[in-house]
Amino acid sequence: MNFEDFFHKHILKITFIICLPLFTAWAFADEIEEIVVTAQQEKIIKADPITSSSLMSAIMPVFTWNSGGYGGFVGYNERGAQTSHTSVYVNGIPANDPGASWYDFGHDFASGQTVKVISGANGVIYGSGSIAGTVLIQDTIERGLTLRVEDNVNYVRVAPIDQLEVSMFKDSMGSVRNDNEEEDNYENKTARFNIDAGDFTIVGKFTEYEYDYDNCYGYSFNQSNDCLQDGQRYNVAIRNDYITIGRNYNTAEYFTELDPTYTNESYRDYFRIGNQVELSNKLNIAFGIDVEKQYYNTSSWQNVQGTELVLRYDTRPGSYTDENLSYNDGTLLPLWNGTIEPDLDNPIEVLDGNGIYTLTQTDEKYSDENGAIYFQANADFILSYNFGIRLGNDDQNALRLGIEKGDWFFNLGNSFRKPNLYEKFGDGYVQGNEELEPEKGVGIELGYGVLSVFMYDFEEAIEYLPGYYTDNITTSLELDAEASVNTDGTFGGCVLDLNYTASEGMPLGCVYSLVEDNNPVYTMPTYTNTGEYTTAGVRFSNNFGPIFISLKYTDTDQTRVPKFAGVVQYSEDFFDVNFRLKYAFNLDRAPGPYDVLAEGQEYLEDLNKLNLYVTKEFTNGLTVSFKAENITDEVVEVVPFYNTQGSEYYLTLGYTW
Repeated sequence: MNFEDFFHKHILKITFIICLPLFTAWAFADEIEEIVVTAQQEKIIKADPITSSSLMSAIMPVFTWNSGGYGGFVGYNERGAQTSHTSVYVNGIPANDPGASWYDFGHDFASGQTVKVISGANGVIYGSGSIAGTVLIQDTIERGLTLRVEDNVNYVRVAPIDQLEVSMFKDSMGSVRNDNEEEDNYENKTARFNIDAGDFTIVGKFTEYEYDYDNCYGYSFNQSNDCLQDGQRYNVAIRNDYITIGRNYNTAEYFTELDPTYTNESYRDYFRIGNQVELSNKLNIAFGIDVEKQYYNTSSWQNVQGTELVLRYDTRPGSYTDENLSYNDGTLLPLWNGTIEPDLDNPIEVLDGNGIYTLTQTDEKYSDENGAIYFQANADFILSYNFGIRLGNDDQNALRLGIEKGDWFFNLGNSFRKPNLYEKFGDGYVQGNEELEPEKGVGIELGYGVLSVFMYDFEEAIEYLPGYYTDNITTSLELDAEASVNTDGTFGGCVLDLNYTASEGMPLGCVYSLVEDNNPVYTMPTYTNTGEYTTAGVRFSNNFGPIFISLKYTDTDQTRVPKFAGVVQYSEDFFDVNFRLKYAFNLDRAPGPYDVLAEGQEYLEDLNKLNLYVTKEFTNGLTVSFKAENITDEVVEVVPFYNTQGSEYYLTLGYTW
């Protein structure tokens, strides 16, 4: 019996063995999500709704715009890796979508969350997808009220108590795409809660949203710009210092001209228990187990011609006359009477369409289970060391080594990403591949204080293989009736002898032509382990008095990632009023395979954004903030057909009690 079979068969026993010492060492436990790991860069952010609108703009100051405006997809790829190669945890629950492997920040607004961003390969502690970093989001709540006004009030956040918050957002961005002028809207309603219940904390959030977008397709693959995504997401966790149990849920319905075309539902039930113990003032260890079950369900609607399976027949020449045609050599052959009859000996099964289309719903339901044991140790002997190991099912194993001395740090680790359920099983449009292997990556990072150099190398990366047609050419002999002879000697009939050649000046008899017929065979899109890529770069961030500078260089095989990016920010107080000027830039973004550029254009358009913030805090808990966003009125394409917006001006009021 191999390890994987043993693990699946004895998972409950293994869980009990791991849990037993955890209960006995409860007093020494630390919060699971805050496991101390040596030799890595960490950044903690408070997502302030006064100065940041989206959660991504609070996490990544270098962020400018996303394609699609409010509600459009926003992924985290700060290290130039695929968005699926950064693991996101929300309230201790893995939140990367089981059907997509990424986490979409496009529906998250800054509302007081506490976010920790960790660099490096973190597969030992955080599992699948933690190849190029990890983002930990905590739904912390601060009592108060926030109002944001543009043309009208477009954002309201109310937290009457420290345990509950509700927020609403509604805005229009004009048209999502620049090839039409219709108005697209986005609405978002979110509730968050964080409740102490004895030894446990119950924390979570619920979001409901509607997103208008463009360029979708209907039942019969008709293109339209009247598109709607109607979604719900929730996260709930019950936690204490050593245990986390909960669910992360995401569903969305897609409509074309009010007709439903596609629905997906994905969620994850998760359980983790672990402990961190100080064995001495120079050695601490952390160990534990996590198990989960993932679900992915889809429904799609298509117009299918015909629903009944019937028999069809090819045709062949019909009966022959009793008359004969005499040739010079004395041969007598019967003549074809010109009729066609079905070839009853070779029936063909087909759908009986008759031009009638039936709206057909296809449902798919899939699930998967994962489990792993992890162990790590931090030791201080001249240098500070970290060593970690993770053993999981389906080859989900990882190792990590970290070394630290003062401001110097170095880490080396391997990690993995297990194929998601959509890649494995597909749907009505994509053929899944159950033979996919986990993606594997190796990461290395070397840094000194505010400066770091990194490289990640990915093998067996899962690639999308588009569908294609293959020619299926068949050849056959077909009767050329017009060139054949009739019983009266005129052309249009036929005799049976295919090999007969009449003497010169006499009728030719049956004339057959070699005909080619192409019936292309369609191969559905699928996924394969044929990809590999490398991403490397340099990061620098530091404050120089009132000036903050962050510079990033990224050399990656991935598309749409800026080679050069950065932030220059100046912040100063005058008469108890804070003035902040922030300039962010994203340069030299390589186009994707479907990004059509103008002749001679090598990169996507550069993104440059200059914002001004003026904020005044009063002693009674009131805060007033004015924000001028994109004050240079830059209008460029984030990607082809998706423009940035021009200048925008906001007034934000905050009040805490």
